[in-house]
Amino acid sequence: MIEFRSGRKVVKTVSSVDAAHKLARKLIEARNTDSFWELNDRKTLPVFGIMESIMGTSFDVYESMTIWLSGKKMTTLWKRGY
Repeated sequence: MIEFRSGRKVVKTVSSVDAAHKLARKLIEARNTDSFWELNDRKTLPVFGIMESIMGTSFDVYESMTIWLSGKKMTTLWKRGY
């Protein structure tokens, strides 16, 4: 199983490398879109809802996001902070 971790918390697991790659690309695209980090009409940041819809659960988007395979860290998608 391939795990996506926000900090130490496992937020999603997938079973295939293809699924992990697609999910990682979506996360990086959402994280790097500047307009998602600007306040909307409701005075909230859209990035939180977008990340939640991608991952299926809420998590701290300011925490590091890493990918783990069989208990070993494979890569870091982004580091802690903005």
